[in-house]
Amino acid sequence: MLPATAHAQTSESTAAVPGAGIQDIVVTAQRRGENLQKVPIAIATLSGEAMQAKGINTVQGLVQATPTLYQAAYSTTSTTLFFFMRGMGLGDPIQITKDGAIGVYENGVYNARPQTVIFDLADVERVEVLRGPQGTLYGRNTTGGAINIISRAPSGEFGVRQLASYASRNQYRSITNVDLPEFANIAIKGTLAVGGDDGFGKNQHDPSVPDTNNYNTERHVGGRIAARWRPDSDFTADYSFEVARITATPMLLESPALDGLEIYPGLIYEARRDHAYRPATLHKSHVNIRDHAMTLDWKAMPNLTLRSITGIRYFHSYSYQDTLEVYLTPLNSTNDILSKQFSQELQAVGSAWDDRIKYTFGLYYYREKARHDQEFNLALGNIVSDYAIRARSISKAAYAQLTFTPPILGDRLDLTAGARVTGDKRSASRDQYFNGLIVEIGTRNDQKFTRFNPSFTASYRWSDKVNSYAKVSTGYRAGGSSETTPDFTKTYGPETLTSFEIGLKTELFDRRLRANFAAFYNKYKDIQLDLTLDPTNPTITATLNAGRATLKGLEAELSAAPTRDLRLDASYAFLDTKVNRVTAPDGSNVAPLFRIPYAPKHSINLSADYTVVRSDFGNLSVRADYSYKAKVWNTAGAGPAVAGNLFYRTKGFSNLDGRITLHRDLFGKPADLSLFSKNVLNSRHVVYSTAPGSQISGFLSPAYAYAAPRTIGVELSFAF
Repeated sequence: MLPATAHAQTSESTAAVPGAGIQDIVVTAQRRGENLQKVPIAIATLSGEAMQAKGINTVQGLVQATPTLYQAAYSTTSTTLFFFMRGMGLGDPIQITKDGAIGVYENGVYNARPQTVIFDLADVERVEVLRGPQGTLYGRNTTGGAINIISRAPSGEFGVRQLASYASRNQYRSITNVDLPEFANIAIKGTLAVGGDDGFGKNQHDPSVPDTNNYNTERHVGGRIAARWRPDSDFTADYSFEVARITATPMLLESPALDGLEIYPGLIYEARRDHAYRPATLHKSHVNIRDHAMTLDWKAMPNLTLRSITGIRYFHSYSYQDTLEVYLTPLNSTNDILSKQFSQELQAVGSAWDDRIKYTFGLYYYREKARHDQEFNLALGNIVSDYAIRARSISKAAYAQLTFTPPILGDRLDLTAGARVTGDKRSASRDQYFNGLIVEIGTRNDQKFTRFNPSFTASYRWSDKVNSYAKVSTGYRAGGSSETTPDFTKTYGPETLTSFEIGLKTELFDRRLRANFAAFYNKYKDIQLDLTLDPTNPTITATLNAGRATLKGLEAELSAAPTRDLRLDASYAFLDTKVNRVTAPDGSNVAPLFRIPYAPKHSINLSADYTVVRSDFGNLSVRADYSYKAKVWNTAGAGPAVAGNLFYRTKGFSNLDGRITLHRDLFGKPADLSLFSKNVLNSRHVVYSTAPGSQISGFLSPAYAYAAPRTIGVELSFAF
């Protein structure tokens, strides 16, 4: 099952025996299995065992452990997440008329909507985080990067693996994996994931008020069936079916500036970070997921593999939020989203001329049909605004990448050129009602975009343990429309990114130290910027792409195994962003009204794992994980020239987790018993900031959501 020794952010395994050092990592970032240290891409990777050792079981935990990633829960629902990488992301992820800057893939299948990525990371083989624009080899063209989640394949041998944990606030989690013996060249595996959390935001329970559920609660149950058919060594067919249901309530917002005021009729506001000041109706939000995926691999020739990846994704989400007057008026909202996605990718991966030429060719097709019904209820029902959005999106692409190793310099130089042509077509319609009266019916917008994105990389292996690279890459994100903009016929165009990056990857001291570095300079054009238009409702926005910015940074990742028993890991990311120009309709530069949101200047991760005792009974290890992210602004519209912009700032915060693990073999199979704590120091820092007001009028007062208090729990994993 799970080794007791630690695993690093950029390593899939640790030093297992004296002299072994840090083991190799195989990644598929370039669509073929390659050693991480030889791939000229900035990648952070975590194995399933590494995530287990760190206590990571959700994408939120993965983001916390990766310095270049930043995430926050959406203010009106905890089942939707913001994702930003190197300062690029999606400012309003609940809108179906927009695309994200980061592609999330599960076993090669693109996931368009962040409502479905909060589920338990159950039975994961590894996760790869690719930083920088992915404009060549990946399904959707993105400017920020990609997250690849790869599940374990069926083993073909009978076996059961079980993980169970229980922690503070009735947090429970169970993962059951059952592998069946291979029959007729078919191997089957089943996974069942169950979990829950009673939350830490207390509602006031009143029999006269319906559904006074607590805030920050969560329940989930899901299952996955995976089958592998391998009739011979040259052909493999992998099929998986996943179904899941998540029930949750949103995070609790509180505003210290309102303390002692009467905002809700007859009640005095009392600011308490973990308690609602009045009974609030809080219907449970839910997400239903149903996915099919099929991957066919055929080794047509010894040096050519043909691959097909087919995905069908369905999800339905309903969310409800009562904001407890933090926007200066009673406000509750509902969002009902249904999305159906289909994708098909064909690849040819091979080599020629004694492997001096390596190539990848691909065709990609993606289609999504979605609806979004949302209602805003303000001032105790005196103002009711309804939107009904219907959207379609089609993306087609052809791509190629060629790597050439010329017969010079001892075969240590690799030259890689890539290119992609992407065509996007999208349409949307909107119906709008105000207090039951029709405002508009069937207002439409239609858009088409075509982009050519080239890339070039030169890498040089100074030795078997030192590799360097320099690359120029491009990416683009399709345009769209804002669901709540006053004029739905006004759309925005694509944003583009050109990235210049250099990197160095090393393994030193008999592989006791791995040190990887990357530095980048990005030119960001036609940035898609969201403007808050309604002072009392932050979801009323307009989007424009009139901005230019530069984003530059440095990333470092260190892993050391000085002894058999000690593993140390450190990673650091520096990010400097500047909005250079935003052109107003009159031609003036209004850049001081904007910032790049969710872009911490400094991010740090430190971890240490030490095996204290080795004995015939078992091994005892202790582990600590520390993370720090500097301050961020939670909206692009909180520029230095905007009054009250500090109200939309989340201060820097740190977190410390700890774990003690006893590892031993039971009946010839490994087993772990762990005592763990998350947020060991009980830091109640702010994790999200919002404010009433607008970019034009200024922001009036802050509203905060806080980190969960200290969690203490126990976890058991075993196999038979």
